Amino acid sequence: MANERRLLNIRKMFIPDPGHVIIDADLAGADAMVFSWELGEMFGHSRLKEHMKTGVKIHVESNRFIFPTLCGSDGRAEPYYTEVKSGFFATCYVGGVREISTRLAWPEHRTRLFQDHIFLRFPEIRAYHRKMELQLQQTREVWTKFGYSIHFFGDVRQLLPEAVAWLPQATVANVCMHGALALRRRFDPKQLRILLQVHDSLIFQIPLYALGILHEVRSILNSITVPYKDPLRIPWTFKWHGRNWGEVTAIDWDAVPGGDSAKVSRLAAGVS
Repeated sequence: MANERRLLNIRKMFIPDPGHVIIDADLAGADAMVFSWELGEMFGHSRLKEHMKTGVKIHVESNRFIFPTLCGSDGRAEPYYTEVKSGFFATCYVGGVREISTRLAWPEHRTRLFQDHIFLRFPEIRAYHRKMELQLQQTREVWTKFGYSIHFFGDVRQLLPEAVAWLPQATVANVCMHGALALRRRFDPKQLRILLQVHDSLIFQIPLYALGILHEVRSILNSITVPYKDPLRIPWTFKWHGRNWGEVTAIDWDAVPGGDSAKVSRLAAGVS
């Protein structure tokens, strides 16, 4: 509509200091990876974890099951793919039929069919919910592998979704914290200044003359390990821009010093 109001991209208000580049380092698929590793830790084996490790397209398969004539030849047709992905994670986090149906505007029979499909493929998810509920009844505490915990009060049945969701979210925040501390220990603030953390990402700035440290930054962040029995390293993706946070794009590593200096100059001018 002509008079439709567009929301301001608030991130464009965050600008680097003159002569600096703003960097957005983001953990890729972090919550899902932590959740699947938790299943593997609890039961010794998890189909979901194996799918995550081998790259099986979980949501593509589910989309083809729920929307066989609408999912597209590659199983990624929208909005169905995004709906299935949202429904999957809501199910992992103990979402009920009515709740998910309302959120996705699905009829309840479709949601039941979808959840039956998920629990059949990954029976450890439902078993995990039961074990977590028992743990809450016994201790009312949930712990990350980094040693941080939360204590819950109230009706355990109502707290279960919050507890199940808190664990991967808190673990991801722990990874970001450890990453930020490692960068602060390694680099002088004049080389790298951390600006903020947004759940699964770190935002920092680097002066143009020091962009060569990005290779080491990537190595440091990718070395942060969640100490499961099967150690988990969540991959980071990196974006940058010379003008503001709202326009960051994937880093062209050829433009990092040692590569194409002309690209660095264009980056400094805000051209991505």
